[in-house]
Amino acid sequence: NIESTAGLNAPLQIESTAETGSFHGNYLFGKISQGYRRVGYSLAVAYKNSLNDYTFPDIYKPGAPTTTLQHNRLNAYGVYQMLTFAPKPKSRFEMGLWFQRKIKDIPEMMGSYGSSLASQTDSSLKVFGKWTRIFGNSALIVKSAFFSDYLKYTDKNDPSDVQYSVYNVINSRQYLADASFRKYAARWLSFDAGLSTQVIHARLQSFEQGIFEPRFAVFTAARFSFPHVTADLSARNEFTPGRKPRPVLGIGSKIELWRNRMFLRLNASGKYRLPTLNEKYWQPGGNPDILPEEGYTSELGLNYIMANRAGMKLILDVGGFSTRIRNMIEWTGSGLNWSPVNDKSVWSRGIESQLDYNLNFSGLRLHSSASWNYVLSTNTDVYAGAENSLGKQLRYVPVLSGQWMTTAATSGFVLGYVLSYTGKVYITEDNSGQPLKARFVSGGFLAWEKQVKQNTLQLTCRIANIFNEHYQVIASFPAPGRAAYLSIFFRFQTKPKSNI
Repeated sequence: NIESTAGLNAPLQIESTAETGSFHGNYLFGKISQGYRRVGYSLAVAYKNSLNDYTFPDIYKPGAPTTTLQHNRLNAYGVYQMLTFAPKPKSRFEMGLWFQRKIKDIPEMMGSYGSSLASQTDSSLKVFGKWTRIFGNSALIVKSAFFSDYLKYTDKNDPSDVQYSVYNVINSRQYLADASFRKYAARWLSFDAGLSTQVIHARLQSFEQGIFEPRFAVFTAARFSFPHVTADLSARNEFTPGRKPRPVLGIGSKIELWRNRMFLRLNASGKYRLPTLNEKYWQPGGNPDILPEEGYTSELGLNYIMANRAGMKLILDVGGFSTRIRNMIEWTGSGLNWSPVNDKSVWSRGIESQLDYNLNFSGLRLHSSASWNYVLSTNTDVYAGAENSLGKQLRYVPVLSGQWMTTAATSGFVLGYVLSYTGKVYITEDNSGQPLKARFVSGGFLAWEKQVKQNTLQLTCRIANIFNEHYQVIASFPAPGRAAYLSIFFRFQTKPKSNI
């Protein structure tokens, strides 16, 4: 789903962002873009560096001493180029070249008296192209892409060691192509058809022979649009050597129940996912025998515009879902030792709700959004040896979660606050032992913006984890405490040109 962001007939824009803050964190971003009648181009560069040396109470040591996290540095940068070319009004080419690189040190677990020497380096090159041709009542879209990914994970037992205790390298290349055709057969009917191919080449440090995985798929879809009802039908079939073809069907509908204010949505579809290279070949811990995920999901939802008048809007959205997956892939383990396994049968079901409120009054703009989720994800069938996990909640999946976010804007100032809740999560398959505790984490920001003609200057101060909550997202690895950041953003923009 990579797309070009270089627009046509767009003014010259030069954007720059700089941010600095807690834990020796710095972020820089720059972008320049220009669009003409037939050509658009943009170039962006990003850089981030942080020691992430925050303090935390090490609750796994006697007395829970305050400890500074070491060996947790992140260094990342990227370059992104996009080009759009429209030789004719109904023909358009989009191209892009992205490169990203990240180096991340892996810290020691809580409770440890040693120091970590583990590190991971990722780099990715993405080259993609897209051609769109519009006919009278149809369109043809052709996409192609080349991805080159490099991943290296290393570790040593002692800094003086010449040899690594762990040295894992994955070099992979993917070639992708996709063609789809859309036809508007009538005002109330459109249909799509297409095919896609993917070829994966990979070389791994732990395997003498390279990996070669070709994949092929065909798909079709149709949409029926009537005054008060919209319905979608879809079908996709995956072809992979050594595996039976897996058709995946889908159906969805949106029904207007009352005066363009209340809508019912119904969706049901199959699910099929092949294991990734990491899940199969990551060392240590990869599982070459891991099976694909299969299953189906269904959803029933209601969207109700409770109020919609001058200066005020209130929208409620409530939905329930049910998903059953066979051979669900889950990483299991602790600390730095993880391995993917198949859960024989998993049933996830729950209720998701969201309430949005907007108010404009005497130059004051208020927006508030609240969401609340109740989710059960349990094993309904297990393989031999995993009987203790039958009927138990999946690890790291909270039953309850929610978020409240609000902003107020006036006279160039914006004040925002967000409060997130995550219920307790279990860290073992059988839900035994001490779970990770439930937590409330909040953040806020204050921004000032000044417009001068088409130019924009913005200053922002934000605080994460305002109340310095100490918690863990993954067991034995502490999350950051309170942090403050200051950023400046500037955009220079000219008037658009009408020709090249």
